[in-house]
Amino acid sequence: MISLIKKIPSLRGKAPIILVCILLNACGSDSLQLANGIGGTGISVGRLTGFGSMYVNGVKFNTDNATFIRDGVGSKSQGDFSTGEIVRINGTIDSNKTTGTANEVIFTDLLEGVVTSVASGKSIEVLGQKVNTNSLTVLHGFNKLSDLKLDNVVEVSGFSVNNQILASSINLISETYVPGSSLELEGFISNLDSSAQTFSINNISIDYSMADFMGVNAAALANDQYVTVSAEENINNGTLSALQITLNDDELEENIYYEIEGFVTQFTSSSSFELDGVSVLTSTSTTYINGAAADISNDSHLIITGSVNAQNVLFAESIKILNIEDEVLLEANIESIDLQNQTISLLGQNVSIDNFTLISDETIEDNYSIALADFLVGDSVFVSGRNVEGVFLADRLSLISAITSSYLSGTASAIDRNLSELTLFGVQVMSDSTTVYFDADFNELSKSAFFNQIVENETLLGIEGNVTGGNSLFALSMSIEAEY
Repeated sequence: MISLIKKIPSLRGKAPIILVCILLNACGSDSLQLANGIGGTGISVGRLTGFGSMYVNGVKFNTDNATFIRDGVGSKSQGDFSTGEIVRINGTIDSNKTTGTANEVIFTDLLEGVVTSVASGKSIEVLGQKVNTNSLTVLHGFNKLSDLKLDNVVEVSGFSVNNQILASSINLISETYVPGSSLELEGFISNLDSSAQTFSINNISIDYSMADFMGVNAAALANDQYVTVSAEENINNGTLSALQITLNDDELEENIYYEIEGFVTQFTSSSSFELDGVSVLTSTSTTYINGAAADISNDSHLIITGSVNAQNVLFAESIKILNIEDEVLLEANIESIDLQNQTISLLGQNVSIDNFTLISDETIEDNYSIALADFLVGDSVFVSGRNVEGVFLADRLSLISAITSSYLSGTASAIDRNLSELTLFGVQVMSDSTTVYFDADFNELSKSAFFNQIVENETLLGIEGNVTGGNSLFALSMSIEAEY
């Protein structure tokens, strides 16, 4: 057995961030059983990337006969779920591993609480927990991270990484906290003091002197246990008074087929490392998607498929690399759409969409129904993605409010300092005397100072401008972007 909670952060004790598929070779079935199947319990948990059915971990799940449960409340519908949220699906997955049928869809947040520190760069603090965001984080009920204010109550779905939270989605629940309302967080126990009846989760102190316990008692608490803490009072002087503490003690059976999304927590070599504490071994038969073995290091974001043996080692059949450090970000208007090949054209360049692409509508709050077929030529979109083996593959495609100028962020593949031009995303970026230049602190620079500071394939740039035809852009402004 392997402890899911100690090894892989769970959805409030209900399930880890994994996709479990149980092979039915003996039954002659053309599908992989996920729930109540041979060999143990099977579950699919991952980022909800699209609708028209539900897309999770690249699998399109039919939900026509599914039961929907949200935060422990049943009788919900697909419309109660949103892109970016981590969901658990019990059901079946077909032998092609791209389609399946959901019997049960469950959402449980990772953190629900009061904003205790407003946005700084790409981060915010909720219930004393640092919550980081990236280009895949979907915001619901507000437009920018900086829109959140102290005492706002938010629901966060995501991953625990290095004692912090990487949000896959943030949902604004209410403008102010009402005492008696539910607050929840989960994490690993540290600094346990049984005499004072306190422990820490990351940088917040938990007082459990008045708490009820589920799955454990006060005497059995120990450092490194993964628990869910519920409260009905806000933080007071850096301490949260727990109303209930639940030990997340789910276990993972051996000899089961997995698809695990997580982060490398200990790197020995590309053939031997840990993913969220789970030992992983690769072989010459392991296949790699979006990269190679050499691209894996500490904190790499991966989806690994394989099976676990009796020694709790995951043998990797395939590894999908999800690192986004080399991504290009775009805001532009769609020039063409090819539904058959699942591509769109932006700034004269083709962008490919696949089952892993997160698709959302940022112009309305209820965005569950959007799919590529809902986009139109001329729509303004936000895209994040990168070049994979000569193809620009979108990790995210979001419909946004109409824009009058385009935006590019990434590193330049070529810089011509004599002509004050550069190439980014295959787009030729030109400038003249009206273009404004800024450094990473938004201090204005001269053209020569700007071009002297930037380096090809290294300096992160942000460019706003107007399309001049084909794959050319006239820059209104160029800035050196701060990296977080």
